[in-house]
Amino acid sequence: MPPSRRPGSENTRSKECWFCLSSPSVESHLIISIGENYYLALAKGPLVEDHVLIVPVEHMPSTLSMSSESEVELCRFQNSLKKYCKSQGKEVIFFEWASIRGTHANLQAIPIPSSKAVMVEKAFNLAAQKMGFKFLSKNFKFVLCRNPWRHNSAAPS
Repeated sequence: MPPSRRPGSENTRSKECWFCLSSPSVESHLIISIGENYYLALAKGPLVEDHVLIVPVEHMPSTLSMSSESEVELCRFQNSLKKYCKSQGKEVIFFEWASIRGTHANLQAIPIPSSKAVMVEKAFNLAAQKMGFKFLSKNFKFVLCRNPWRHNSAAPS
């Protein structure tokens, strides 16, 4: 039986995982805000200034595996980051690494200059096409969330 499915492994996983809030390895000085289902933290190794992570409180392999009820909170975090970035003359790109190892999900939020947003979207899509895949976006049931490529968050129309 894989370690993640053994009885008691949840407890071990949260002790070893540096994204689990109950872990002694969590770097609490990086945490900005804690919600019911997600928390916001500064990136430990930021790619750019203001690079942050939206992390599920529960140890989950991806944000797509979270309950639909938690989407409202995720949208609020994303919308707050979009507003902040817009006030700084930037747009924000959200992306998440998905791993078959089932590591703790973390949604990366990377601010970029607004003038570069359309170019970044095209570069992402071209790279995906060359690698044989296509980006998909999750359609949320809530009015609060919109496809970031179509509604002035990552690539202004």
